[in-house]
Amino acid sequence: LDARGRGLITNLGQTLHALSPILRSSDKLAIQYATLLIGNLAMDREGRACVLSSPSLLDSLSRLLFSSDVKTLRHTAGALRNISSDSAGRRRVESDEASVAQLQVLASHSDVSTARYAAAVMRNLEHNRVQRTPKFTL
Repeated sequence: LDARGRGLITNLGQTLHALSPILRSSDKLAIQYATLLIGNLAMDREGRACVLSSPSLLDSLSRLLFSSDVKTLRHTAGALRNISSDSAGRRRVESDEASVAQLQVLASHSDVSTARYAAAVMRNLEHNRVQRTPKFTL
């Protein structure tokens, strides 16, 4: 999606919330497209804010990290990479210990893109930890 398309969807609010049932469905193709859409929306600040405003959407994404479908894993890890690109997103991802543990596993996935996206999320989360570490000077 280009910036105009992302803006249209984020301005429609309900459209984004309607993705939660799709993410919980058994329709693999619909899930793949929905996760790809969320990842694209999360590329910019406004889109990330919109995604972060939907706890059910984020919970559904977290569950998809345990999918057996490679494309779903790839798109989910990619969406979380974009979501975790700012501090609010990192805090949200980091708050789910099971997701963080699964992302660590996925960072070694046989699908190169899935592994790269999961590793990027882990680097983003490390950025938060480094910022919170107190700096002592003598």
